[in-house]
Amino acid sequence: MIQAETLQYQLRQLLDNAVPKNLNADNIADKLNALEQSNNVQLSEYGYLMYALEHVGLAGIYHGRLSDIMLMTEYAREARKQKEDLPTLLVNAKEYSERIFGIIQDPDLCMTRLAGMSFPHVIYILFAATGNADMAEQYKTETQELLARYPGTLDQLPETFQTAVKEAISADIQ
Repeated sequence: MIQAETLQYQLRQLLDNAVPKNLNADNIADKLNALEQSNNVQLSEYGYLMYALEHVGLAGIYHGRLSDIMLMTEYAREARKQKEDLPTLLVNAKEYSERIFGIIQDPDLCMTRLAGMSFPHVIYILFAATGNADMAEQYKTETQELLARYPGTLDQLPETFQTAVKEAISADIQ
């Protein structure tokens, strides 16, 4: 659930304590919460702000584009796409990794090949879900960023996968 206070706090962090004068955080939070419900996907204040920054820039944020329902809708659609596409991407990455690990004996070469065929977060989630997060440690930061932006990404995965990934993300591998 999107909260106006958290949205303002995140925006202050992003803009070095500056907040646009025309910001109506309550209105933005209400609209994002409605989009969260209608798209059946979890959204985040941070994710929306980063999406807005990437799509309308600082000038757009300062000129009131955060209140643009189309921008919010596009963010919600992207969050839903991340959630819906992940299971298929994982199945494809799993099948490909099984093939290359069955043919090539060098794990580093296998990981290089896999990295060329899939997204970093998909590789990390695949290996974390199978208890081998250390093999894809270099993709952990990108995965953390993606999950901060689109927190509902893991929602269509089995509970055991979700738990394993969340534990791997929060673990400090020494």
